[in-house]
Amino acid sequence: MQWRQEPGGVLMADAPHGASIKECMEELFEYIESYLIPKNASVDCSYIRVEIWFDSGDIVVYPASLNTRERREKAVCLVTFADLLERSDELLDTLEARQANGDLKEGDELFDSIAREEIKKWASFQPVSKPL
Repeated sequence: MQWRQEPGGVLMADAPHGASIKECMEELFEYIESYLIPKNASVDCSYIRVEIWFDSGDIVVYPASLNTRERREKAVCLVTFADLLERSDELLDTLEARQANGDLKEGDELFDSIAREEIKKWASFQPVSKPL
């Protein structure tokens, strides 16, 4: 992946179609260790939060604290996975078509259920590097 520095301490990369999830996540963990943690050394941090934003294909990593709900990080790592975004778009198209046909009702939890199953594929890796 090609990493780039964005304003506000955001280090970003794009994982192209067909990229190995495992390899990309291992690389992300290397950047968490070499960039995210040192840049946030002065931030009150209880844990590192990892969010999967299914609808945008992003995996976002930042320090978080049990002492406050406010985000006070000085740096963030963000990877956009083209395959995750594409799958999200496919699911949305399918659900919109089903909704147009009357197959889905208001409050149907089908999308959430499918999204959770998809996210499991992206979150079921085991990092090979040492614990941070």
